[in-house]
Amino acid sequence: MALDDDIRVAVDRVLSDVRAPLESAVHGLAQNVAVEAADECARVAQVEIDEVYRAAEVKTGELRASATRLSDAIRSLDEARSLGDVLNVLADCSRREADRIAVLVVRGGRLRGYRWSGFNGPAHVRSIDLSITQAGFAGAVVQTGTMALRPAADTATSNPHLGALPPFAQDAGVRDAAALPIVLGGAVAAVLYADSPASDDALKEWSTALDLLTRHASRVLEAMTIRRITGLSPPFAPHRRADGDPGPPVSVW
Repeated sequence: MALDDDIRVAVDRVLSDVRAPLESAVHGLAQNVAVEAADECARVAQVEIDEVYRAAEVKTGELRASATRLSDAIRSLDEARSLGDVLNVLADCSRREADRIAVLVVRGGRLRGYRWSGFNGPAHVRSIDLSITQAGFAGAVVQTGTMALRPAADTATSNPHLGALPPFAQDAGVRDAAALPIVLGGAVAAVLYADSPASDDALKEWSTALDLLTRHASRVLEAMTIRRITGLSPPFAPHRRADGDPGPPVSVW
């Protein structure tokens, strides 16, 4: 029994000798781990903050560029001197906002091609001659007089509220699409069709820009019509596109 007591005392003495440095080492290790974890969290947080700042800077730059484009477009529309000139300016400015655009004029209850950009194939824009029903949701805009949006998810399947796509845009299944009216005298005189590859929130952004442009084009046409009626029209000064081409022959429909 005495031997057992001696062994116990010896063991306790050994444990006492190693406990203090062991506890100190464990405490120090825990502190190091905590510091390293905090440093890593801080590093990750800083990376995320930097990403947010970079994204904000990019977004701010995009918004400034968009505001500049729209301001220039509105100024160009204000300087237009004919109905055809307005449509040419609208086509030129719209193709900076969307991947593909087509300006269709209403004649005799049909939609006919006037200008387009971004569409592939040998067909000429003037070959477009569609009845309102053939023109899909671009034609429906003629009847409603309001903008119609068609997200890519709705293009793959028929949406009874929007109807089919225009025949010249049948390959737009993976594209967001929009159709916007240009109004003259309370009636739709032309339609701007536009589409772009599907992307988060992109449809809302570029369709909002095109909505602003078509609304302003409508106001310019209304003012132009009033000036013509009252004999106060300014002299004709054709708008020239950036490539120097004045565009299709001017038409008053």
